[in-house]
Amino acid sequence: MLSRTFAGTVLVADRNQARSARVSQVTGARIVDLNRDAVAAATANAPLLAAIEATGSVAALNQLLGVVDPGGTIAMVGIFHGRLDIDPNTLVEREIGLLGCHAFADELPEAVRMLGELSEPLLALIDQEIGLDDIPAAYERLLAGHSDGLKTIIRMRQPVEQS
Repeated sequence: MLSRTFAGTVLVADRNQARSARVSQVTGARIVDLNRDAVAAATANAPLLAAIEATGSVAALNQLLGVVDPGGTIAMVGIFHGRLDIDPNTLVEREIGLLGCHAFADELPEAVRMLGELSEPLLALIDQEIGLDDIPAAYERLLAGHSDGLKTIIRMRQPVEQS
C-alpha cells in the first residue's frame, strides 16, 4: 500500500464520505476535498506531483487535472466508462503526464510478498461478501453511493454450513 511505501503525505478524496473515512482509517491517508485550496492546505503548499485516479470517473479525472501541479503525473488505474473530453493544451502547457496502469506490469511479485503483512488492513477495505443472486442489489448500492468499502467479494458458491 502506498501509505506504507511512500514517505510523503498521502491524500484521499472520494464523494462518499464513509468510504473516505474507511480508507483514511486503514491507510493513514489524509482526507481532502478535490480542489486546489484543500490540497494546498493538506500539503503545506508543496506541489502535488503525483496522483492516482482509481475510480474510473471522468469527473474525478477532470478535477485531478485542475489540482495536480505543473510537471505532475496522474496514474489512471480505474476502468473508465464513457469518453474523456480533455483539452490537450492543458497537458502540454502544464506538462502534465497521464499514465495508464493495468494488471501490475512489474509489481505483482512485490504485491504478493506484501499480502501477509497487509491482510488485516486489506480485509478492512471490503464492503461485503455476497452471492451471485445479490449482484444486482450490490450494483444499485454502489451506483447510489451507498457502499462504504472499496471492494465487494462475490462468492461463486455459498459456504457449506458445518453442523
